[in-house]
Amino acid sequence: IAGNPVANWPDSDRMRNAIENVDFVVSHTLYLDDSASLADIVLPATHWLEEAGMQANIHRVMQWKDQVVKPYGEAKSAGDVLRHLAEKMELPTEYFPSSPEEAWELERKNIPSISAISVAKMRNKTGGIHYPYPEGGEENHRLFAKGVFNTPSKKVELLRGKGILLKYKDPIEEAPGNNQLNREEYPYLFSSVKVATHYHTQFQYSEWAVELGKPYVEIHPKTAVEIGVRDGENLRIESPNGTLTLPAKLTYSVPQDSLYTQPYFGLKSNYKPVNTLFPIVVDQVGGNFINKNILCKAYPERGHE
Repeated sequence: IAGNPVANWPDSDRMRNAIENVDFVVSHTLYLDDSASLADIVLPATHWLEEAGMQANIHRVMQWKDQVVKPYGEAKSAGDVLRHLAEKMELPTEYFPSSPEEAWELERKNIPSISAISVAKMRNKTGGIHYPYPEGGEENHRLFAKGVFNTPSKKVELLRGKGILLKYKDPIEEAPGNNQLNREEYPYLFSSVKVATHYHTQFQYSEWAVELGKPYVEIHPKTAVEIGVRDGENLRIESPNGTLTLPAKLTYSVPQDSLYTQPYFGLKSNYKPVNTLFPIVVDQVGGNFINKNILCKAYPERGHE
């Protein structure tokens, strides 16, 4: 539901093979993307303009967005799909409300830290409502905005326990996925970064966004000379997990020995997913897959045809 794991998850080739070997696959999505193209049945999903609901942002603010247009054709929201599925399976439907407003009331009823944030309050307050905001309490604005922290010194203290300093780890060589690699064999740092015209997988299906730009790999001119690649030429990038070929774009905006590219293209746009290069390894601190930085080697494709 509402995901494209073949493009977004690490080890994209392995994910594709796994889905291809599942007996029956249903995809509920807005676009016929890399993952949906492998499904036996594709259920059309609503666009965010076609549904109402709460929208939270990174500043701990909740806003209510109303439906702008009616759903196109047979498109349905994830909530509607789950409710209909529950009905068919004869499951209790009280956990699947029939409207976004009822769904939000159920959510805030069961989460004390947001229990005071009603739909009416979100609609009436320009800019949204900060959370946590429990019933009977006060709205909490941005945490630590004044630079005062809950420590004896009121500053950030990099301590773990009494007097035990945190151990420094090299953010590149000791990072998950890199800590087993030889830096001489894989001398460059490959990073996936967003750009204005492509910050979501859906943009590869936008004719306008594709006209503005196709994927490329940014490389410092000195690194390009070292590798032997010219501006616009195809650069082949390899990690122990996979390979990727993209045109080089020389720029001083990236550090030397680094390669930057956009993460949200896939086979449906005739480009291999960037996450093909990343192994299935979990960051022990954040608990997330690594799909941003990996050590790699690179060379002009013309020399390896």
